Amino acid sequence: MAAADSLDPVWAQILTDPFLMRLLLRFIFCRAVLSIFSPSFNKIECLPECMPCLPEVMSPMSSACQEVIFELANLFGVTNRFVFSNGAVLPH
Repeated sequence: MAAADSLDPVWAQILTDPFLMRLLLRFIFCRAVLSIFSPSFNKIECLPECMPCLPEVMSPMSSACQEVIFELANLFGVTNRFVFSNGAVLPH
């Protein structure tokens, strides 16, 4: 995220605070899980929002986010409960 070309100054300030950084990482993870979880897939009302918007690299549909979720879902044997995008390169 720190390497993003169009990083909003607000996010640049948050990256220097360890507590806020952890909170932001939890938000990114929860938003990504909710966005590809089967019951809430494509339901915009189920997804949390933030202002200003996060860089596109932190999108729930990014391969980086989906790889982490796939690994955790695979660990717990629940990969069938998620809708992973076709473009994501998922480890097997």
